[in-house]
Amino acid sequence: MSARIPLILALPRLPVRPARFSPRRFCWGCRVLCGVLAVAWLLHASALAAKKQKGPTTKTVSGVVMDRSEKGISGAEVTLKDLQTGKIMAIYAEANGQ
Repeated sequence: MSARIPLILALPRLPVRPARFSPRRFCWGCRVLCGVLAVAWLLHASALAAKKQKGPTTKTVSGVVMDRSEKGISGAEVTLKDLQTGKIMAIYAEANGQ
C-alpha cells in the first residue's frame, strides 16, 4: 500500500493579501455613522417638539365706540385683523359702547 497525500496538502499555497477594509474598521465606521444620525434625529425631533409647544399669544383690545355726541354705541361691530396670519375676528360692543 502506498501512502496517499491528502488533496488539501497537495495544493499550492496562495499568498494572502491584507484586506483593504478590515471588518473592525468597517464596524467602527458604521457605529460612528449611526451615532451621528441618531444625534441629528434627536436634535431635529426636539426642535419640532419645542416649536409645537408654543402656545397662542393672547392680546387685549380695549376702547369705547362712540357717536358724535360722545355716547356709547351698544352692539357696534369692531373687526380685528391679524396682519401676520390674515385671520379676521369680529367683536361687538356692550351696552355702554365698551
